[in-house]
Amino acid sequence: MVNERGEDAAFAYFDRLAENMSGQGFTTSGSGPVKALLTGEAAIGLGITYQAVEMINEGNDFDIVFFAEGAPYTTGGSAVISGRETDADIMKVFAYILSDVTPRDKELYAPERIYKEQEINVPNYPQNIPYGDMEGLRDIELKERLLDRWNY
Repeated sequence: MVNERGEDAAFAYFDRLAENMSGQGFTTSGSGPVKALLTGEAAIGLGITYQAVEMINEGNDFDIVFFAEGAPYTTGGSAVISGRETDADIMKVFAYILSDVTPRDKELYAPERIYKEQEINVPNYPQNIPYGDMEGLRDIELKERLLDRWNY
């Protein structure tokens, strides 16, 4: 939102949104908003796509709507601790995580497209998610400054 609207306008948007929220408001949990929808504590939840899809697939009457600015995405990664890359057993486990565990996780549980050739086969999972501009995602100083400014 900051990249699309600018910092002041993005914070103003969330300040206005907060005025219209009741109950939990903004949560620190990605699953909290979906759980609040399930219990009837909220009519709208800013949550994680795959959890909403899971609830839809269990028969809940939810619609998934994305911000016009696009949806945020989560990056993930795998790494080996420096100095351990010469340990054959560690590298076998690491290769297994990369070749089997991560692709299976993306296929069955959190299917956001992270591989170019990845197919999403989870029923009701949005196929063409409009992702937002996440420039600065790895800039820790920017994150800290924005978090310091965040009131919720």
